[in-house]
Amino acid sequence: MVGLGRCPGCPAQGRLWVASALEEYGCFMLKYDKQVSMLHDALFSVLEEIFDLPVETKRKNVSDVPSLPILRVTLCSVLYFKKASAFPRLQPSNELKISSTLFCRTSAVRRICYLFLAFFFLFESRKESTDYLFRMMKYRVSKKDEVKVGSVYHKDMDFLSVLDQNQVNGLEMKAKDGQWFSIDYKPWTLFVMAGEPLMHRVMINGNKERYSVGLFSYSHKGMVEVPEELVDDEHPLQFKPYNYYV
Repeated sequence: MVGLGRCPGCPAQGRLWVASALEEYGCFMLKYDKQVSMLHDALFSVLEEIFDLPVETKRKNVSDVPSLPILRVTLCSVLYFKKASAFPRLQPSNELKISSTLFCRTSAVRRICYLFLAFFFLFESRKESTDYLFRMMKYRVSKKDEVKVGSVYHKDMDFLSVLDQNQVNGLEMKAKDGQWFSIDYKPWTLFVMAGEPLMHRVMINGNKERYSVGLFSYSHKGMVEVPEELVDDEHPLQFKPYNYYV
């Protein structure tokens, strides 16, 4: 657990905490403040309305990103309020609430991403070449004849992932020794993966639906490569650049 507010005015200590967690696990839990927690509650209060939209309505959200031909309930440009307002209309009273909630929430998480990048002196060099995908996810309750349901194990092809959820756990990570371990979310926390992500999956075996959201950062130019600021004689290049869309 890393609390960025635990050491005001000393980012060097924060970098050590984050670097240590990433070197050992490839991820860490980030504790946020009360203001962001209020946005958390507001966001998850409207997710059910979004997922209750008819399938025909969801299919009207078409993306210009090659890897996302149909957005359904995924918003590529939710960080921009005008585009967030273009989300399929529910009732007139609900449209503004949903779009403004999404905008505020993702903007807050994006600021956390910027703070994280600033810890590694990458803020200015990365923000202009980085795009963000905000995704909303729902996992149904397992049926009687099912042990667990969720998502199959996979890796996300991005540089930085920030995940949040309601109070239903299910996210599991695969450790270096090949063993799977569950992520136990605490109140007011985000789950952050950076660099080459660990294999992960979602397994649900309870009687309550799981809602989660993720903010994923990737290069809008398609090419993903290690920042030059991180490469020197003591830390040689270990990953070749690759095209995100290939």
